[in-house]
Amino acid sequence: MYAPFLSIIIPVLNGESTLDRCFSSLSSQVFTDYEVIVVDGGSTDCTPSMLAAYQRTLPRLHLLTHPGLGLYASMNAGIEQARGNWLFFMGCDDQLRDASTLATLSVVMTETRAKVVAGSVLYAEQGYVMHPRFGSPYWLQCRLHHQGTFYHRSVFDQFRYNPAWQIAADRELHLRLALAGLSCQVVPEVVAVFGERGISSRDPARCFSEIEQIHRHLFRGPVLGWMQLLDFFERNSWQLRRRWGLLNLKVRLRRRLTRALSVLSTQ
Repeated sequence: MYAPFLSIIIPVLNGESTLDRCFSSLSSQVFTDYEVIVVDGGSTDCTPSMLAAYQRTLPRLHLLTHPGLGLYASMNAGIEQARGNWLFFMGCDDQLRDASTLATLSVVMTETRAKVVAGSVLYAEQGYVMHPRFGSPYWLQCRLHHQGTFYHRSVFDQFRYNPAWQIAADRELHLRLALAGLSCQVVPEVVAVFGERGISSRDPARCFSEIEQIHRHLFRGPVLGWMQLLDFFERNSWQLRRRWGLLNLKVRLRRRLTRALSVLSTQ
């Protein structure tokens, strides 16, 4: 059976409002040696009929239906079905940055000896780019966004997402990869535009709480104390930035600059 270079796994639940943008970004790719595995968690909107229509035009689109499975268990189900040499995960509200994204990253994946390749992710609504960091977790140098990360299939011979974590299982997986000493190649590319429909964006306090629980699960003794100190500073710095209106400062400044330049150009 033919094995594609890349398997793109998309968990979805009631994604009718964003699926078109997601699939448009896939169908526009110059690079085409990929399969798409969609795991539907039991959508009750138009998602199933939309996916059936996509399947008629995308022969390498595979549909799995697992009602009530949950986000990370759905991603694990996609892993089980994937045939690609590399795996990549998107949300149904995410988009690849541009038409050359997969072509650019496929060259890196072909040439690298690393098991993980990570690029940046654009938070469109907040107007900032999250750059990947992968190194010592003891300095919080383990910050990958799964929408910007490609995994060699051998990674999942040993690892899976832990669905016990409902919000930050990707963060927990990346910590385990770092602690196991897996190599990661960071590339200076924005891979995806993050849709920000996820619960980590809608309920950041709950996300911080789960990350702190993950640290208590993975670390012990003085190391845990150090991680809890870092957690404290991270949570409180975020709360201060939100209180002072700094979370989306960059996008507000960009909009003002655009308006000012527009006015100047008409004078």
